[in-house]
Amino acid sequence: MTDKAELEERLKAAKTALHKLLLGEKAQVMGYDGKTVTYTPADETSLRRYIRELSIELGYPVRPRVSSFRY
Repeated sequence: MTDKAELEERLKAAKTALHKLLLGEKAQVMGYDGKTVTYTPADETSLRRYIRELSIELGYPVRPRVSSFRY
């Protein structure tokens, strides 16, 4: 189990990486638990999913995902 401070640090890093990615920086590299993950603009959805998972694990309110399916 990861402690809350570490989860919050990961969430902060992930949000910063998403921000930089959206500003046009090419790739964002994040590391934790001895692992390194590189996010590129094509991985924006994966990064958003990671942020959502961390937020849920920390008990933060999360907006429901909106389906893009329309009739």
